[in-house]
Amino acid sequence: MIPLDLAGHVAHNLFHLLAEGRSILLNATALVGYHVTGSAAVASPETIQLLQFTTLGLGIAGSLFAAFRIAPGAERQDHRTAGPPPAADGAGVFGAINVYLFTLPMSHGV
Repeated sequence: MIPLDLAGHVAHNLFHLLAEGRSILLNATALVGYHVTGSAAVASPETIQLLQFTTLGLGIAGSLFAAFRIAPGAERQDHRTAGPPPAADGAGVFGAINVYLFTLPMSHGV
């Protein structure tokens, strides 16, 4: 679950970085007496969401890869352990929850 969790955190912070990142410049110029106005966004909402879902997809894939690689008895040839390992089910469930959460609107912190 570590790749999925890491991807969820990175995807969340992509929103703050790309939707509010220009506010650093705007606030820094205000400190020296220049008042610049404009959008705090560095990228469009569509681009941000595409990057977030791409990051989540990589995290889900990484968690599934790890689940299948560390499954007990994965190297055995008998078919008693056929089917996805339990960690893969967890990766699927938590991956779906993350995808749903990233479809919800998020408010800016600026």
